[in-house]
Amino acid sequence: MKREVIFPQLSSKIESATLVEWRKAIGDHIGQGEVLYEVETAKTISEIEAAFSGTVLELQTEIGDELKVGDVVAILEVD
Repeated sequence: MKREVIFPQLSSKIESATLVEWRKAIGDHIGQGEVLYEVETAKTISEIEAAFSGTVLELQTEIGDELKVGDVVAILEVD
């Protein structure tokens, strides 16, 4: 089953961030809790972990893109 990966609310004050690195590529398997990508805010770089495990089918954003809370960033085929 396909499932969307959503950019989460990092804190009550952060509504967007910039994608700086993908840690997984299309076709890679990722386990729940593994880092999928990194984002940069005005103050820090944060690692975003997968909320569920699966295989990366699509990456919906590119490095340098601004992500807003709730944006779909990837599609996984869940285990």
